[in-house]
Amino acid sequence: MKRVLTIAKNVFGFVLLIITKAFYVFWIISVLFAGLEVITYPGFILLHTKINPWDIYLAFLVAGIISLFNRRIKTHRLNLIFNKCNILLLFSFSGCYVVFTTLDLIFYDNFTFSLIHIQPKQIVVLMVLTGLSSFFTSKRITITRIVRKYFRLLIILAPYLIVIWILGNNLISLFELEKMDVAYMIENPFASHKQKMEYKLGKQFYDYTLFLKKNISSTATILIPPYAAYPWPQTGNYAYLRYFLYPRKLVNGNEYDFGHDLKKEGIGYVLIVWGETESTSDGHTHGWPKFLVESKEIICTNDNVNSFVFSGDYTFDEYNNKCKWGFIKL
Repeated sequence: MKRVLTIAKNVFGFVLLIITKAFYVFWIISVLFAGLEVITYPGFILLHTKINPWDIYLAFLVAGIISLFNRRIKTHRLNLIFNKCNILLLFSFSGCYVVFTTLDLIFYDNFTFSLIHIQPKQIVVLMVLTGLSSFFTSKRITITRIVRKYFRLLIILAPYLIVIWILGNNLISLFELEKMDVAYMIENPFASHKQKMEYKLGKQFYDYTLFLKKNISSTATILIPPYAAYPWPQTGNYAYLRYFLYPRKLVNGNEYDFGHDLKKEGIGYVLIVWGETESTSDGHTHGWPKFLVESKEIICTNDNVNSFVFSGDYTFDEYNNKCKWGFIKL
């Protein structure tokens, strides 16, 4: 029995040694792959070698966790040097990430890539790799010490860590949304309210709402494109559009018919809208309305400032090319 246990212990030690050595190999390959994608683009390795880097990263992680059982290697001189190098690299990559993302925030997105051909977001992978490697190779970190000292603490902190993780993800998403706005404010400190609204909402949409407010009575009821459909995500969203046209009442129509009793509901105007987006959805196409509208006059605009007036009824085939934005007075 003792002989069996001895053999098993020796086999385990041999396997552990192999996996520990494999850990260093996976680290080298992982850092090379991540570094290449920093100076090229995400997916470069997979495209040119058919090797998914994330498979290598996973192998590195598994080998690192198993290497925690190998206490002898922890105090080896080369391991100590390797650990210090990883700590140095971690701080270096972190510093580069902060500098490059700050430059992108101040100037414009992809500024660093266009200047020195470096992808700042990919540096995060290098930070994680070197951070994990410095953890796995630390002489103070062993599997027994983790179980004895940190497992109970981890159970206690788990709910808080989950909350922090969720909060962090939301903050990162919020930062991504606000990053361009902050950059615009830095670049245009004296921009007018109109310029800021045009930047945030789109020049065509915002100027169009100003045109409508100027030319349509504040007591009017207006038929607008269908909701929610592209290419009219703004002009077809009555709750959103109402913010800009209040106190005018808005009613959604259908793409190919009114969808309402015009006289009964007191609808006096129908918008003419090409669409705010290039993309479409659910079979919708650019241009609205796509049905006959008996009208007093048709007011069209090319620049949301000057207008030209047509008389007679509106048909989509007749006005689709010559009147992409405006409104119809019933």
